[in-house]
Amino acid sequence: MQGFDRKNKGSYCLLVSKDNSCAYCVAAHTVALKSIGVTEKEINIIESEIDKSTFTEKERVLITFVRKANKDPNRITDKEYESLKKTGASDSEIVEALGVMELFTAFNKFLDSLNVEIDF
Repeated sequence: MQGFDRKNKGSYCLLVSKDNSCAYCVAAHTVALKSIGVTEKEINIIESEIDKSTFTEKERVLITFVRKANKDPNRITDKEYESLKKTGASDSEIVEALGVMELFTAFNKFLDSLNVEIDF
């Protein structure tokens, strides 16, 4: 997966992990985002006020899409796909975003099932 930069992928991972309540992954991806210069304030904006973030419209729509796909995949509408396409999101970008979401959903379940404690 090479289409998105570290901030985008890190944001997907962080938000999916928050939505799935995986404390270990939330902590790890918060640290990872901070290591590339994302501030706590920016992280809070990404989570709760995505429209105020520095992401492009396409990135904001993809992030919102990924969160909905994680929380309620059966309620994704044609209108949401149209919104993605209108921002210039390609099929490969949509698939990549969903792949990142799915990968971290699996990590969330794996780490939670093993009760992995935050060790850093």
